[in-house]
Amino acid sequence: MPVHPAYYIDLDPAAVDAFGNPLRHISQGAYFLAERTLFVEKDYTAQGLSGFARFGAASRDIHQTDCGRGALACYHCLISGRGDDIAGIAVTFNHASDKYRLPNNAEGSQINVEATYRAQIKPGLALQPTLQYILNPNMNPILKNAFV
Repeated sequence: MPVHPAYYIDLDPAAVDAFGNPLRHISQGAYFLAERTLFVEKDYTAQGLSGFARFGAASRDIHQTDCGRGALACYHCLISGRGDDIAGIAVTFNHASDKYRLPNNAEGSQINVEATYRAQIKPGLALQPTLQYILNPNMNPILKNAFV
């Protein structure tokens, strides 16, 4: 049985065909991710710093965000004697597509900053508090920056 792609309505309400129907597009995108160990402790190879970076792009005619990038750094065993704990910090930047931003009078981007610490309490049980700060939530100029 053939697979039919899903079509999505163009974000621009003025984008119509000859019959006045909203234009429809296939959702397309690409994603790139790179991960690397950045530093390893001399006497304990499971302890150290690792990170990753990512970039993604999507169809700007139908998505609020047409591209995004992010980076994460995490350190295993930051506290001596806590070998299974992980501390991390991440930053994500999402760019508003013009077709979303202009008719919605939206901000041009949203930035998320997150810090977390995963404490392994015992095998099978971990506690992971997280703190997030969001600049330009949902790219809406009315909404204030927020801690979550």
